[in-house]
Amino acid sequence: MLTEFFLKLRDGGVPASIKEYLTLIEGLQKHVASGSMEEFYFLARTTLVKDESNYDRKDKADIRGHRSEHAAKARRAQDSCRARDGTQRT
Repeated sequence: MLTEFFLKLRDGGVPASIKEYLTLIEGLQKHVASGSMEEFYFLARTTLVKDESNYDRKDKADIRGHRSEHAAKARRAQDSCRARDGTQRT
């Protein structure tokens, strides 16, 4: 679900690796971000951006990629994980 987001970041010059992408997915599965845009933003920035000098690149890629789309995808991914785990959104 978040593959397009990951690829847009890389196209925008953020040198994020597959391992970092998988870390983002793991964070979503473990409910590190509750589905709010702000929490997803910080989780994605923390897991995908290795160097502070790339923060601006990530933000520009987010803007081009319409952040709201990514937040909705993150919420769907979290809801799917919760349904599988039998937990509810708080």
